[in-house]
Amino acid sequence: MIIMYMTDFLIYDLKVALLVTIFYAFYRLLLSRDTWHRMNRVVLLGSAVLSFVLPLCIITTHVVETVEPLPALLPALPSVGEVKETVARQEHDAAWWVQQLSGIASWVVLLGMGVMLVRAVVDEVRLIRFVGRLEKHREEDGVLVAVSDEDVRPFSWMNTIVLDPAAYGHTKEELVAHLKQQGIDTRLLFVGMARQKSLRDYGCDCSGEYPVTDWLTANGFYLPSASSLTEEQIVYICQTIRDFAR
Repeated sequence: MIIMYMTDFLIYDLKVALLVTIFYAFYRLLLSRDTWHRMNRVVLLGSAVLSFVLPLCIITTHVVETVEPLPALLPALPSVGEVKETVARQEHDAAWWVQQLSGIASWVVLLGMGVMLVRAVVDEVRLIRFVGRLEKHREEDGVLVAVSDEDVRPFSWMNTIVLDPAAYGHTKEELVAHLKQQGIDTRLLFVGMARQKSLRDYGCDCSGEYPVTDWLTANGFYLPSASSLTEEQIVYICQTIRDFAR
């Protein structure tokens, strides 16, 4: 009985892994380069849920078959010993398959972990070597600025833009709405800590005026910053912002 449950669970696990692979390949091929972050999150979370739910669904089909009439004399039933021997043989075969599949699954997991670890180490070494050959300048506040003449992707996680409505001719809300119409998703800039309700409820001292922080929050937002952005997409985003200016 335990072997039967283990076999069923292993088959379910393999189906989940297969569906996750298929859904992720679909995302990488068709959606990973898009800047629709909200839709991408929905697709990834939805596919993850479906990967665990679909193997549990049972699809039934109705097939009409013609049943041959039973013979007049039924064959002799097997003895109890023969039945026990057959059951033992089947359990032994099932246990062997469970052991083999478990070993294969374990090696696949270890191989995936090894590939990810090697990739992380290679990326870290490349980053250290790249930063090591840059021209560096120490600022008065102790911040070390590295300057590069090469065309490289930015290291920052987010691309922030701050508007001067008087100079640009539109407010932040108008530009965000225009970018949305052009298929470019954005995110609002973080609110200053002194204006965050969660910190006030936690008992933090949020008194005082911070006009610079409030101005940045009112006029700033984040542009798409995915590492998979292509040069054409970046040019399209920048050109859309320029064309909308008055």
